[in-house]
Order: sequence, then C-alpha cells, then structure tokens
Amino acid sequence: MKVKLKSVHPNPFRDMETYPCKQDKLEALKRSIEDTDFWENIVAREVKGGIEIAYGHHRLEALRSVYPATKEFNFIIRDLSDTEMAKIMAAENMEEWGSDADVEQETVRAIVKGYAAGRIDLGPMKKDTPKTAIRYAPAFTIGDVRGAPTERPYTAEMLVKFLGWNEYRVKTALQSLALIESGKAKAETFKGLSAEQASVTNTLVNRHSKPFEARAKLARARGDEVAARAAEKDAKNKAGKVAGTLSSGFRKGTISTRSAGEEAWRAANPLGKTEELPEINRKAKSLANSLSKLLTDDSQQGLALAEIIKFAKHLDEESLESLNLALSGLESRCAGLRANLHKKPAQKVRESVKMIGGQ
Repeated sequence: MKVKLKSVHPNPFRDMETYPCKQDKLEALKRSIEDTDFWENIVAREVKGGIEIAYGHHRLEALRSVYPATKEFNFIIRDLSDTEMAKIMAAENMEEWGSDADVEQETVRAIVKGYAAGRIDLGPMKKDTPKTAIRYAPAFTIGDVRGAPTERPYTAEMLVKFLGWNEYRVKTALQSLALIESGKAKAETFKGLSAEQASVTNTLVNRHSKPFEARAKLARARGDEVAARAAEKDAKNKAGKVAGTLSSGFRKGTISTRSAGEEAWRAANPLGKTEELPEINRKAKSLANSLSKLLTDDSQQGLALAEIIKFAKHLDEESLESLNLALSGLESRCAGLRANLHKKPAQKVRESVKMIGGQ
C-alpha cells in the first residue's frame, strides 16, 4: 500500500520524545537510502488519517530527512491489535537501545499505561495471587495507591509473560518506577544504568528512607499529621541524596555495585552534620537503662552470677573457663563499642558489625 510520508505515524506505544532516533544510525540510513533506495518492508496498520508503523522508526525519520512529506512509499499493511503493537514496540526498544535500565523502565511504563487505558491485554491473573504482589494500573507501587482504579490489577508475573523477559528485569523496572512515582528518585537517576545497578539503587534508596517512613506511619497513627508530613519529607530528601550519589557514581565509574552500600551510607549520613532523630535518642536511653541493670545484684543475671560466685569452689574447670571467657568477651566488646561511639561514621559501622558478630 502506497502512503505519503506525512500520513505515516509512529507506533502509539513508542515514546519518540523519551527515546528519539539515534543520530548516528539516522546518518547511516540516509546514506543507505541515497545509495540503494528505501527497502519497503516496514509493517504497519491502517488508522484514521493514515497508518501507524509497528517498527522501523529510524528508517521513517531517515526518509523524512531525504524526501518531501508528499513522497509516497509502499508499506506492508497488517491487521495488528494494540497488544501486538505494544509487543513489537518492546522488542524494537530492546534491539535499538540494549538493556539499559531506563529503556526497560520506559517499556514497562508504556505497557502498564496501555493496560490502564484498556488497550492492552496482559492476560488473566492467577487466582491465588497474594495482595502483596498486586499493583493497580497506571500506578507502579504495590497496593491501591493514588486512587488507581482497582479494576485494572496486574502483577510482575503478568508482565514477565507478556514481554518474555526474565523476572529480575521486570521487577527491577517496576521497583524503579515505584521510586519515581513516590518522589524518592527521578527518571534521570536511572539513565545509562544497567539493570544490576538499578536494582542496587532501588534497594539502598528504600533502605535509607524506610526509618523515616516508619516514623511517618507512627506519627499518623497518633494523629500527628504535621510530624507525619515532616517525616515523609525527610524520607524523600534522604532517598534523593542516596539516589543522586549512586546514579552519578555508577555513570562515572567511581562506584561499583560492591562499594555502593558504603557510598550510600555516606550520602545519607554526611560527615560533620548531626541529625536529630528523636526515636534514636529514646532507644539510646532505654538501652542505657537496660545495660545498667544487666548484672546488678537484683537482676536475673546478677542473682545467678552472685550464686555462682558464692559456690565458685564447686565449679568444674570447663564451667569456670566458659564463664570467664563469656565475661571477658563481654567486657572487651563493651569497651570496643563504647570507644566506637566516638569514631567516624563509616569506620564506626564497620567495626560495630564486626564486634557484634564476635569477629
């Protein structure tokens, strides 16, 4: 079927603004068209006002740069459904842009958006699917959020089947999109990152914002909306710092997935700054109170120790050695932890973990 260039439209599920044609590929296609003419094998479907191509967006743009909008070309017309167009778009995205995390996210976003609009069929959901696995299009956060219509539920498993990707990539894309949706990360955060780097970013951003979200939940349960909103703001600020640091470091090559945890901690807890965390202060006072009573004469452990000391001459060597080792180890760990309270944050965390683990 011959169609004028001005009547040819892109795949409705391909976001040309987010993922425009690559200039180097366009230049190569322009040279090829000028040398060997246009290979008329692009599949499209008829729509009101012209046609929509299923793939071949680079070739279409190359044609437009070489020929006038009134020039006609042959296209292969097929009766393609929205679902088929979406699957072809996903395949073209992956072929042209590789496995970058942001491309995977945009592909998943387009599919979920199309599903929310009722244009794409993701297939049935398993009857025994737990609520903790269900999202509601067009949202990406698990659960019924932002007033999303509950009649459009979906799961990562449904997207895996639709796209033919592995579960890891789909879940990573959904988690990243949920962070963007919640305001804890920006779309630019994941530009140029691999799926593994995106997954690490997701995990660490959630880890460092979770305590503030828990504080917000407790404040809201007490009816303190002002405190809840303040805590939510803190959560987003902390998440933003971690996401920004990791994103920049991954792209520059200064951060690896192995060093990401420590770099995220530093971003969340900059040296020279003190954060006011009321719940941490309460925990410190409560722990101090408990520790001070640990081996007192009226504590359970203190009474047991007093009785053992009273009849110490009846202890066998093995029991005496075990108790001596335990008390000596406790004394050593306490001294180390006490000294650790005054060390630099990064060093403090590493040594505390070793000490508590007895290593």
